[in-house]
Amino acid sequence: MALVSTETTEYCNQLVNVLSKLHDPNDTNIKEWVTTNLGPLCYNNVHNYFITQAILTGLSRETENGIHWGQMLNRISQELAAGLGDREEVLMLTEGVKFSGITALDVIEALIGIQRDSKPSGGDIVKLYKHYNSNDPPSPVFLRDAAILNALIADTFVPRRSNAHLEETLWLLAYAVSIVDHDSKRGSVGDDDDFKSTLEALKSLDALTNRITSMAQMQDHISAFLQATERQITSMALLHWVSSCLSNGSFYEWTMLREEIPPAFNLVDEMVIRHPFLWEHATNFWITLLEGGYESQDPLMMIEIKQKILDHLVLLVKVGYAVPVVKYISEHTGSIDESLRTHFVVSILSAIEAPYPKEFSSPLAQIVASLSQELPRFSDGFNLISAFIDVLLNTATEPSDSDLDLLIKLKSRFS
Repeated sequence: MALVSTETTEYCNQLVNVLSKLHDPNDTNIKEWVTTNLGPLCYNNVHNYFITQAILTGLSRETENGIHWGQMLNRISQELAAGLGDREEVLMLTEGVKFSGITALDVIEALIGIQRDSKPSGGDIVKLYKHYNSNDPPSPVFLRDAAILNALIADTFVPRRSNAHLEETLWLLAYAVSIVDHDSKRGSVGDDDDFKSTLEALKSLDALTNRITSMAQMQDHISAFLQATERQITSMALLHWVSSCLSNGSFYEWTMLREEIPPAFNLVDEMVIRHPFLWEHATNFWITLLEGGYESQDPLMMIEIKQKILDHLVLLVKVGYAVPVVKYISEHTGSIDESLRTHFVVSILSAIEAPYPKEFSSPLAQIVASLSQELPRFSDGFNLISAFIDVLLNTATEPSDSDLDLLIKLKSRFS
């Protein structure tokens, strides 16, 4: 059976043999039949599962000798999907396979390969480009799958990227975000204005990032980079490229040492303001920087660098991504300097007003509790924390016993 998984033709023969054993099109025991016959054939391998769903989808549209088998085949498809349980690695494209009408097995295989490896092979790119650039392209919904889109971007927008299949990859990225299902069958994609402008924007960004090797060079082209943040797809590509430069500490630190905001930081802030879809990615970007060692800097300089990074996380809180950011800080108080935690709390409370949702206030109270050094009484920070505690104690929502105990202890410190 392992060999069947790697040979599509042989697997299809095996599948046809199994399907031929279901003689009665009105069989009411399809669930049992799928469990005992079809399941063992395709549940063992994600490739087999998707190939099976693709074949069932294609066959359900066919008519043989005036008989349409679609209803029975759709029932088989549904039972097959139901038998997966919570196996997320197999469920990832099920609905797309069932409802998009895609029947080209090499497209399914390419998509599965990219999902599995988080990276497209040259063969995957060639297969996808061939079919999407045909007169009868598959649904673009496949390319818009987050894992597929991120893999295509990650393979292209990195320092010293390969030129192999570059044009095709950029074309697929533009297609994914520009073409909707009902437009994909209308004439030439090359005539679509949105597609053409998106492809040109991706090509321009690729050419720009490919020749940038330092922060100084970024500053010289800041207008072009800001223009790239206007589109979500080029923002995604630019954020990945900037993240890929993190291994080169000098790419950022030279501007920090000069007490300037690195151009890349301003660009990420611009993406955060423009594109909520990128909030999680931007948070991960700042966390990676925050957790950097900066061993080459003296302790005071390291604190200053990380304080600047925290300010960008505060921006994410301001625009609406508050809970994930605050939860991260509360879960890492042991590895974040107390002065940084104090700065974070005061910055947050200066920017966010009551009422505070529990999923936000509870971890923030935990951060406050981790502060061992007392703030000067009646300073701005002291007053903000005191007011925050009063709001939580007087809220209409009854706090849990553990939260109430914590708030009472904090009240005695900040009153």
